[in-house]
Amino acid sequence: MNSVLVATGAAMAAEAEPPGRVDSVLDCSTPVLDADTPEKAKLLRVQYGADAIVRQLRETYAPRLEGLFWKQTEGEESRLVLRLTGDEPVENERMTVCGEPLTVEFVSRAR
Repeated sequence: MNSVLVATGAAMAAEAEPPGRVDSVLDCSTPVLDADTPEKAKLLRVQYGADAIVRQLRETYAPRLEGLFWKQTEGEESRLVLRLTGDEPVENERMTVCGEPLTVEFVSRAR
């Protein structure tokens, strides 16, 4: 059975986080309890561990940020995708978060 998901909503401009915001630091060894499988727990741990990276990217690319989403599939490397306005390309970045590889992929109109 095929299904189609359609989302509607108003576009929201990216805004910088308040400077007084304080988040607890994720300990990568903390168990993720809201996952059905160890593989899903690993994907969620990468998302939680990359929270500061996501905030930094939102601030850095706020003038060009068109969208930001996670592309994660069990058994594959996690990807954080940023869609940017304009034609100027940005080089993808590879890093490690909680011991797992993460690729930050930048998609501009030039690609």
